[in-house]
Amino acid sequence: LDLRYRAVSYTTRDGDRYAPADPAFHHAPGLQAGPTDGRAAVWIADRVDAVSWAFGLGTTLPWGTVVDDPYLLEAEGVAHEHLLMGSGTFVPAGTVRVGVDGRRWGGHLQLDVREPVYTNARGYRPGEVISWSSGPSWKAAPLVSLLASVETTPQDAERWHDVEYGGMHMIGVSAAVLWQVDLQLNLQARIRYNFTHVAYESFGDEQIRKPLMLTIAGSWTSREPSRRSLAPKR
Repeated sequence: LDLRYRAVSYTTRDGDRYAPADPAFHHAPGLQAGPTDGRAAVWIADRVDAVSWAFGLGTTLPWGTVVDDPYLLEAEGVAHEHLLMGSGTFVPAGTVRVGVDGRRWGGHLQLDVREPVYTNARGYRPGEVISWSSGPSWKAAPLVSLLASVETTPQDAERWHDVEYGGMHMIGVSAAVLWQVDLQLNLQARIRYNFTHVAYESFGDEQIRKPLMLTIAGSWTSREPSRRSLAPKR
């Protein structure tokens, strides 16, 4: 389950903020919050000495709010919304992760793929996403780890009624704190800065933005791992 909180504002090319003459015509300035598409997956994982790997395969869950074709509504001169909270589709998704865990230092390499296969009832089909991240980790305390990574997220153009619009490419860096509360509960706080954020419009122009993203997450397992699974491999 993913929850999204975001602030919407308008700026000129010089960075000066302004209020649209008709806020209802596009996305209104202010705060937006609510569930986005979640994800369900089956994972296979193993460890050999200090090297671990994991492979997950599943699908997104269309829990986020969907809208009607904003480009069609814009052409008709009525209120519309371009910022989507959900896709309205089940999108197949896969993840491959390889990690190295030392006594204090470690690192990881992760690849994520989302491949849409159909259009929702309102004519929308999200773009393909292939992203990767890599970076070091450090155990600051027995149950607390600090993580850093370089990440890139290219996304193909979305489609409304088989017409392509937009697409983007983000490159950023992130830092995170992971707290293993116990064997069942993990909490994480993560901040990401995109030093390159290029949104490609349908007419070939670009919009350069530098957003700051904050994520707070938690995971919990229904029962503690067995003693056998916790024992070191020989």
